[in-house]
Amino acid sequence: MFQNELLDNDGGKKIYYGIQSLNVKPSDYYILLVCRWERCSPMIDMNCSVYSKTDCQLVCPMAEYPSWEGIIGMEIVIDEDVSITSKELTAGLLWEITYYGGTEEMSNENRKQIFNRN
Repeated sequence: MFQNELLDNDGGKKIYYGIQSLNVKPSDYYILLVCRWERCSPMIDMNCSVYSKTDCQLVCPMAEYPSWEGIIGMEIVIDEDVSITSKELTAGLLWEITYYGGTEEMSNENRKQIFNRN
């Protein structure tokens, strides 16, 4: 394998450990997974979204939820026809939470720029 084909494992580890160090906050929301990520097209956010526990209404795609501590505290509901292992679920949720950046601040800033939000 060529040197330039190697992954930046240190960057991935920093993100992983950063997420592990977050304080879990109880949430009035839950995450609903309705299909596996590899079957989701055209955007990843079509399968994994945040819903309100009080009225079961869609709040936003998980990748757009602004508080990572809030996400970590959410219950995860998996649609009954989705077959997924805990490792696959963990990898998919990690992809979702870091979709717009490797830190919460970076993610929020990137979304603001992409979607022109103040």
